[in-house]
Amino acid sequence: MIPLYNLIISVSELVYTFSIAALMSMLIKKGKVAQLTSRKIIHLWLGGLIVFWFLYKPAYGMEYFLVTPLAWIAIMLYAFFSRSNHADLVKVFARRNDINEVIFGPLLFISMFVIFTIVAFRSLAGVAALSAMVFGDGVAPIIGAHAKKHHFNNKKSVVGSISVFIAALISISIFGVVFFTGLGTKFYIIAALVSAIAAVAEAITPQNYDNLTVPVAVYISFFILALII
Repeated sequence: MIPLYNLIISVSELVYTFSIAALMSMLIKKGKVAQLTSRKIIHLWLGGLIVFWFLYKPAYGMEYFLVTPLAWIAIMLYAFFSRSNHADLVKVFARRNDINEVIFGPLLFISMFVIFTIVAFRSLAGVAALSAMVFGDGVAPIIGAHAKKHHFNNKKSVVGSISVFIAALISISIFGVVFFTGLGTKFYIIAALVSAIAAVAEAITPQNYDNLTVPVAVYISFFILALII
């Protein structure tokens, strides 16, 4: 029964991601949602994939989970190399209606789910890394776009960096409490410190590469801080 259960969850995971992409594609075509707004919504929506980590039963749970991100990577690569003009489902991940953008930030974003699923499946450090990437880095452009001053490093803002810290800390704390037991003060101290590290990583990283630097920085620092605190 476990393989059947995991198969059902895997299909649900696929539907979860494809439904939001299809919805955003439709709304963009109708002029209801801007391209950039669609990208932000999808970025945050895919944070739900972290929850799917914990929905699978242990038997081949990791393998079943990987079906969805690997499917998206295959679709993105095909759309990019085929130079398809009809890759509307993929273009919703881009800032502009340009298939070339997909090969950078969005592809890195999905690839991080693959990498951290393989090396840190259901681990606290893995959850922290992906949470910082999805929610911390995800809210930065939304909040930062409304900041009228204090910009630095290619239009990134102090307000945006603060929002990265807050969103990362909140999301890491919530996932920690929901999916792990026995967490004490040490966890919240580490969560605050790695959230600050996420904010710094996002601030100093060139556009399109923060989907790589933020989770990697958080993951490594989480391990180091767990040893010294």
